[in-house]
Amino acid sequence: MSRPDYVPSREEDFFYWAFNLKTRLTEFGAEDLMPPPVYHELMRIGDDYEKKFAVTENPETRTAVTIKARQESRVVYEKYIRDMVQSFLVKNPKLTDAQRIAAGIPVHKTTHTPAPVNNIPPGYKVRLPAPGVVEISFFNAENNKTAKPEGQHGAKINWAVLDHPTNDLRELVNSATDTHTPYVLKFEGTESGKTVYFALRWVNTREEEGYSSKIYSSIIP
Repeated sequence: MSRPDYVPSREEDFFYWAFNLKTRLTEFGAEDLMPPPVYHELMRIGDDYEKKFAVTENPETRTAVTIKARQESRVVYEKYIRDMVQSFLVKNPKLTDAQRIAAGIPVHKTTHTPAPVNNIPPGYKVRLPAPGVVEISFFNAENNKTAKPEGQHGAKINWAVLDHPTNDLRELVNSATDTHTPYVLKFEGTESGKTVYFALRWVNTREEEGYSSKIYSSIIP
């Protein structure tokens, strides 16, 4: 039996997986894991793909031309990732198996592979029940019913109040893991009208983290 491919084939799954990989490599100190120019080129190619993906997610800009541009960008991005992973990450002694699993890349066959976390980011809904209160409900995006997938301890929420939009998880400097939905954020009255940005991911019972969602936002009431 052949080993399953670690790169997702479905476009949206690939987007989340690749976004998570970029984020994790930055967290792990990518410039110590590979030559800095290799890492910088990954960021450049990844940013290009993410912009073209966003264009095709908008019904007003989704055309045959923009879809083709996204597909061509993905081909370049995926090949670059595969080459980079094989050359610098699969057997790199500076990476632990837990870090490889968190990044969604293969664990070298001579090492033990722990049980994976759920790598489909949580679904979410926002409710604004009172001034200064933002409730973030999270649920299993695979069935839109249960609060947590089997084997998951809870949802980790990274968040920050910012004066500008962001796609950089490093700017979400606050975090908490909640075992029961919803996660409630409470703000001072002086923050009313500002924007809170947040992203979610599952955390399993071993405290291993799954892929992060995209960054979402809400106005603070």
